[in-house]
Amino acid sequence: MLIHSALALLASAFMVACSGPTEKVERFVYDEKGYPDQNTVENLFEELDYQRAVQAYLWGIAPMTTAGQHKMAEYYGADGNFDFLSIYQDAGNKGQLTPNTIVKYLFSFINLKETGPAVFDWPGGFQVGIILDYDHRYIVDFGLASPAGPNPEKLLLLGPDHEVPEDTEGYRVVKIDTYVPIIGWRVLRPTVDTDIETKVALYPLAERENPKPNKIITIDKDAEIYYMAHPKGMAYWEQLNEYIQREPVKEVDRYFMAFLEPLGIKKGEPFEPSPEQIKILEKAAFTGEKMAIATSFATRNKNAVYRDDSEWVHPFMLNPSHKTEFTEQIDERVDWLFEAYGVSPAMRTTRVGIGSIYLSSYRDNNKNWFDGGKSYKMKVAPDAPMKDFWAVTIYDLDTRALIPNETGRSEISSRTEGLAVNEDGSIDLYFGPTAPEGYENNWVQTVPDEYWFTYFRLYAPTEAYFDRSWPMYDIELIKE
Repeated sequence: MLIHSALALLASAFMVACSGPTEKVERFVYDEKGYPDQNTVENLFEELDYQRAVQAYLWGIAPMTTAGQHKMAEYYGADGNFDFLSIYQDAGNKGQLTPNTIVKYLFSFINLKETGPAVFDWPGGFQVGIILDYDHRYIVDFGLASPAGPNPEKLLLLGPDHEVPEDTEGYRVVKIDTYVPIIGWRVLRPTVDTDIETKVALYPLAERENPKPNKIITIDKDAEIYYMAHPKGMAYWEQLNEYIQREPVKEVDRYFMAFLEPLGIKKGEPFEPSPEQIKILEKAAFTGEKMAIATSFATRNKNAVYRDDSEWVHPFMLNPSHKTEFTEQIDERVDWLFEAYGVSPAMRTTRVGIGSIYLSSYRDNNKNWFDGGKSYKMKVAPDAPMKDFWAVTIYDLDTRALIPNETGRSEISSRTEGLAVNEDGSIDLYFGPTAPEGYENNWVQTVPDEYWFTYFRLYAPTEAYFDRSWPMYDIELIKE
């Protein structure tokens, strides 16, 4: 329903802009030599601003994904430079973009312009972590996928204006090109590493001899859910303007700054859009979101396909730098960061037994979108190619967050207790409004009138994933 209406809206939105050069339409009128009259000149400029606003919306998805997590941290009380937000099977986990329910997430946001160079003192352990700039570009890994592995290390964080200190012995120097980075990591065994928050330290380099303790924010299970999905309408542009005013402009983004100036968003100036600008921005936010839906949930990237006999695709085709040899990745950036967050080589690992792999599915074996009012079956083939665990998680299409249901469970994994296993080692999973008898532990409840999609994660994937010898069966409709 959502996808179908989105595509229809996209088609109608562009009909007026696709008229040939000799055609006359109400908004665009030309004389016999092809020159526009004065009304058409004004309409052409309005159309130019609208088209640029749509592209600026798509460009802004990356920093607005970071902003969503940042706003979530502030909402729950991690609003200082040296605070940690801890999320694990609580209200915070329900509002994130495509989270995993087995691991624990920890985040910190620090404004290096305010604090000066800072030290991130990592105690080591069975965790994987990343530091990203606010544009969601990868800076470094720490933890298991880093050069230090499970061993402790100290990272010296430097902002865009900071010089590298003369004495850096004992530190790994990390240069970041936005003032506010995101520091995030996953505790892969949260029931074992229960006190990791108390061992990590983040403090100004100037206070390294006597650092203050960090504030740790945990979220109650019954707290109100904050959804980190991108804001809609004018709220999107207001949040994007906050980012533009705070952070330095990168060379690669100068054209987008030029796109936004006629729309009232200009570095160093207040955002006070006129009624005409608001009209264009609201229309562009609507169209831009529908384009993002199509890009994320109906990818046209042929390299994303897992196997030709399957609807499963890799949602994470974005390079950590957002670059290819000759381009900046626009569609791949929208594809991944509209529905998820986090960018690291370890999240699309090429090494056997290291990191993780994400596969996603949005349509059933009949190529129809998953409908929460219908029932489906998924077969997990025997000998899943992983050293750690696999997990299948169900998400709401609108919020890209965990699907809300009466059971409070949105995920099944190889660690799920009481999982029914077939004689050949395969496992049948079920998704629908009601559980099939005897398979309650193999079932995730979906919600009528809500569309959904799913991720299949492999932690520490093995050779059978990389050579594609392990099949991924399509999810089959079994009951209307």
